[in-house]
Amino acid sequence: KSTAESAFKDKIDELVKNYEEQKYVDNLKEYINSGIEITDNEILTKYQNLLNEEQEKYVKDGFVKTFEAATTTTFLYYDYENAADGYFHVQHLLIQFSDEDAETLKALPGYGIGLKEYRYLKGLEWLAADEGNTKENAPEICWFPEEEDDISTYHTLAEWQEYVAARASLVANLKTTYKDPATGETVKGEDDEELEKTLTEVLALVQEVVDNAELSDAQKAQEFRKLRYTYGSDPGMTSRDQYGYVFTQDFAKLEDSALTAKGFVGEFVEETYKLYEANVDGVSIAVSAVITDNGAHIIMTYDATTPGAICEANVNTMKETYTSSAYGQSVYEYVYSKILTEKKNTTYNDYIDGLKSESKIEYKLTTYKEIFK
Repeated sequence: KSTAESAFKDKIDELVKNYEEQKYVDNLKEYINSGIEITDNEILTKYQNLLNEEQEKYVKDGFVKTFEAATTTTFLYYDYENAADGYFHVQHLLIQFSDEDAETLKALPGYGIGLKEYRYLKGLEWLAADEGNTKENAPEICWFPEEEDDISTYHTLAEWQEYVAARASLVANLKTTYKDPATGETVKGEDDEELEKTLTEVLALVQEVVDNAELSDAQKAQEFRKLRYTYGSDPGMTSRDQYGYVFTQDFAKLEDSALTAKGFVGEFVEETYKLYEANVDGVSIAVSAVITDNGAHIIMTYDATTPGAICEANVNTMKETYTSSAYGQSVYEYVYSKILTEKKNTTYNDYIDGLKSESKIEYKLTTYKEIFK
């Protein structure tokens, strides 16, 4: 055999051996950990400890900094800086414009305006729509500049309305590839082409969830989460899997919060607050998409938070409260999993240390075989 063939065989043998040894270790861990028990009192104590840890973190770093820096952290305690009334959570399913259509839009006046300019143009639109419309009775989304505000770079209302009309004409083109939920792979046809669904087809799937009377609000949030993984194309939703985006409950404080001043486009903000205000305490789903420069957004608001612990330290309440409606894990399950992980590590390490102290186990340094000579 050639040196290469021999090296390849040795490597395969080594991988098989390592796999077998790891299976022995896994089976041993399963045996050792099979007797682990966790009581409700332990869970209540751990829950209180976690609440204390989070409060200390907020004192050190502040709520906004702590929340913004975390993508996979589970939050059990909410503290507020710029939003004394609290926050609410938003998840959305985005179907993007094609690259070609996106380039068309980028070339037009009115593309990529910021939230402040959007609010300014909404104010102009409000005043022009009816003689009875005034600054005093305008919706909150409208913003009217003071004399010292620089709006020299802002578009005219006519320019912006022309752009919005051009953008609307491209909505019929919206479609998306999608993933197999079981594998995460893009679904393909017989000729290996990537299959697509139109915006209308995706909206119909969302509507099925909305209309399902057998689902609770939380279950609808969880089903929506599955749909946005399958059909959505916003990477921000992947990194914010459990909590989505966070908005202040008080619209007036929107731009004061670091959590909500991260480049959200005006149409998205406006639709989100409409949903929240329509159903403050529950789950809201927009079954007609709002169109932005990015494409079509199907939006859900959920989990309006109040200051303090996510729930009281009571076993039944902890079992009935989700850490996040979209995530579907109860507070009880979360705390249980934290204790279980800690106990597994401690139990296994104690067992191995005991065997070592009795000279029933020893560690040997293994080296790779000399396969090239």
